[in-house]
Amino acid sequence: MASPPMKSLGLVLLALFLLSQAAPAYGARSLARGAVDNLVSNLPSWMMPRSLCIPTVSSWVEKHEGRHRCVYENEQGDKAIGVNYNLEDDRSARKSELKTVLADYEKVLKGEQCLNDVQISALLLADTKRKLDEVAETVHKLDDLCCDIQAVLADLDWSMGQKGLDDSDSFLKETENGNWEDAATALRATIWCVSHKKRCDADVAKIEKGCSKGLNLPDFVHTTYSQQ
Repeated sequence: MASPPMKSLGLVLLALFLLSQAAPAYGARSLARGAVDNLVSNLPSWMMPRSLCIPTVSSWVEKHEGRHRCVYENEQGDKAIGVNYNLEDDRSARKSELKTVLADYEKVLKGEQCLNDVQISALLLADTKRKLDEVAETVHKLDDLCCDIQAVLADLDWSMGQKGLDDSDSFLKETENGNWEDAATALRATIWCVSHKKRCDADVAKIEKGCSKGLNLPDFVHTTYSQQ
């Protein structure tokens, strides 16, 4: 029997994909956003609060990774699709998730099948949740941090990998303690920052702003809750 988190992820993936079957291409993204809005407003307590940051995190990562309809080689040399959805990482999970959005893993991997925007958005949603959970293994106070900082941490995990994030001791310490200026300085001092200057500058800018307004949930989430 599927655990609650995996079962919910499957339902999320299926709900987002089904939207694509009834919507014209130009409306796919706005409908996907509406679906996330509805799903977020009904999240169970065990998914709070980091899952509320998924829209902010996924949007931030996509700005850096881009969106690819067909298979491509990512920075690490692995085959990926969508927003750096790594097809060679945990293949069993990838096969299951692609099947949920009615895509064939082997065909996608071989470049014989591409994905539409809603399929990509659904996979990005699942991947973002997975990345945040991965970051939480290293940053134990992740759920106490605002969405913008969670977005930076997930972005770093996406780019440098969990090991690279684990090795950024000084940066992580200052981030968890809320010392934003020192955290930004520590991040700039990493080898990753030297080799990814543009991406680093964007992440550092978010770090420097810190979490002065608390969780800073996405605007549409605030709107949803203010109407209840």
